[in-house]
Amino acid sequence: MKDLENAVFNALPGAAAIVAEDGTIISTNSNWANGKESFHKLGMAQPGSNYFDHCQKAVKEGDDYALKIVFGMREVFDGVKSTFELTMPCPDDKQFPKKSWCKLTVSLLDSEENCVLVFFEDVSKNMRVVRALRETQERYTQQFKNSLAGIIISSPEGDIYDANPAACKILGYSKRELIEGGREIVMDWNHPVNQKAHKVREKKSFYEGEKIYKHKDGRELVVESSSVLYKNEDGELRSLNTFRDISKQKETLINLKHEKIFTEAIINSIPGTFYVLNKEMDIVRYNDAFFDDLGYSPEEIESNNALLYFPEDEHEKIINSIEDAFEDGSTHIVSKVISKNDGIRVYHLLANRFTTDKGEFIVGTGTDVTDLVDIEKEKDKNYDMLSQLFESSPLPMAMFSPDNKIVKINNSFTELYGYNKLEAVGKDVHRLLIEGDELGDAQKISEQVFSGQSYTDEVERFTETGEKLTVLMSAIPIIHEKEVVAAYVIYVDLTEQKKMEIDLQKSLGEKEILLQEVHHRVKNNLAVMAGLIDLQIMEEGDAKVQNKLNDIRSRIFSIAKIHENLYSNESMVSIKFDDYLRTIMEALPQKGLTESDELDITVDATPIILNLNQAVPLGLAVNELMNIVFSQHPNGRNLKVLLEKDQNNLVLVFEGDAISTELFERNGEVESFPSLLISIFLSQIHGKMNVSNNGVSRLAIEFEQMDVKGSSSSLTEEQSSIFN
Repeated sequence: MKDLENAVFNALPGAAAIVAEDGTIISTNSNWANGKESFHKLGMAQPGSNYFDHCQKAVKEGDDYALKIVFGMREVFDGVKSTFELTMPCPDDKQFPKKSWCKLTVSLLDSEENCVLVFFEDVSKNMRVVRALRETQERYTQQFKNSLAGIIISSPEGDIYDANPAACKILGYSKRELIEGGREIVMDWNHPVNQKAHKVREKKSFYEGEKIYKHKDGRELVVESSSVLYKNEDGELRSLNTFRDISKQKETLINLKHEKIFTEAIINSIPGTFYVLNKEMDIVRYNDAFFDDLGYSPEEIESNNALLYFPEDEHEKIINSIEDAFEDGSTHIVSKVISKNDGIRVYHLLANRFTTDKGEFIVGTGTDVTDLVDIEKEKDKNYDMLSQLFESSPLPMAMFSPDNKIVKINNSFTELYGYNKLEAVGKDVHRLLIEGDELGDAQKISEQVFSGQSYTDEVERFTETGEKLTVLMSAIPIIHEKEVVAAYVIYVDLTEQKKMEIDLQKSLGEKEILLQEVHHRVKNNLAVMAGLIDLQIMEEGDAKVQNKLNDIRSRIFSIAKIHENLYSNESMVSIKFDDYLRTIMEALPQKGLTESDELDITVDATPIILNLNQAVPLGLAVNELMNIVFSQHPNGRNLKVLLEKDQNNLVLVFEGDAISTELFERNGEVESFPSLLISIFLSQIHGKMNVSNNGVSRLAIEFEQMDVKGSSSSLTEEQSSIFN
């Protein structure tokens, strides 16, 4: 414990001694003993000697401070004061050649043994400032007024006594406003920066560093301040604050910091890698792409040569390229790069030389072009495939430019027109293949194609020998970056096909005539049969037999009318059923054998085309229905026939008092032969019959219009749309 106390005693920053009540110096620290930190000859008495005698000797030599020390120590020994302090100058002599100041502190150390600690502390720095201010008052006044730095003299409590013009200018206040307002109007005492400055000054009696002041307009000012405490002539503590506005400098530093951050952000946002190399090919600057894209750590980047990132077979090329950059100022190269993430990649590297006071460097970027290289390879492959397709296409093809000059032809073009590549390339495609006045029309085709539209049509072109060909020509624009740069044309030779079409049309016409003749002869034959039956009816005396023969004649009549419609129309396989219906209702053979001449039949039919496989069964069903009407209900007065269509659904309606609904209700009885025939005929067209009597007797046949399969099922869309 004693050793620790001695260590602390010797560690005191100034000269220290322990003195007993009778003045005996009990012990001293190392600074007292060697005199280097004692600052005053009164602090150089040796241990064992009497300090009062030492001071009395100094009093006799005219040192008034020695007497003050004696009186002060007595007051401490007598308990009048617990501590005695005295600031005094050191005398000029060989020991102390430079004027200096020290502060003496006498403190009671042990009340039982009644001994004190005498401690000398160097305060020369503070006292020199004060003394210099006193001794150079005039010079200070001039400096005070004309200084570019702001100077404020205040008390530790915050009262402002004086301020120079620079302080007023920096803070925006007049001198009077500063004196009246005090420290509160120019400084926020609670600001952390200001609190830190105050603590330092309290501890060391001076402060040098930054403070935060307030301008009159409310702005915060960052100032570089020097603050020192001193005593004026009256012994009052004063604070001398010297400051200059460094707000702009601070703002500049902040901007520089932001610019640095901004620059780092730009560098890291550069697509691909960014790097700076020295002449030894060491990387001295890089961006995050080395981590993100290539997968290298900072340690790997900073401790290795740039060749680390390239396969060995690329090293010579990289070294030569960098040497060229240092020599010529720039370089660019495509090279394989080793990526720890993706293996071998292909990079496009650009680099430029720049010089600083630290030497020459290369700055560059690297862009991963692996996908582009693959795309280019694929494009080359596609181009080769398209070229081969063009050359080997069985269809004649030619490519021509916006001025109609042929750029390229294939072998099929030569085979069709007879021109080889030397004869065709460079020639006007229209003038080469067109004769006469058709050049104007051909030019319009070019204008259409080079406006971005395709063109397809049958045209006539001529071979090298003058042979006229009919071809299907398709001209297609070639568009690159929204601009038509060329076009290609495909020719399909239709010459032979046209000849075949003419022959087919001729043959078809002959067959149509033949078919019409067939229908005509069938109709005539049926008419002959109907006439023979009519003669038989006239010779027959039995009324029942006459009725049966009349039924047969009406059926033959119904079929004959269909064939009559067929050979009188353009189509040989379909009829206009509305016309057929009107015709057959006007010339019903049943009327001749009944007393129903007063039966009024009206037909309201929508134009409808039916193919033969629907028309024949429906016509026979209508005939059987009329047989029933005339044979079973001969006293009817009116009959209305309606033919309606809703999309593909057809409805044939018979209504009026000539229709007896009871005739079509079996009620458990065996179905009559005519009714059975009607059912059979309707089943052939997938139709159904509905009978109703809501005040007016009504019979409706419903079926769907369709191209029924069979020998005559050829109702075309074009034919059916005529009356739709």
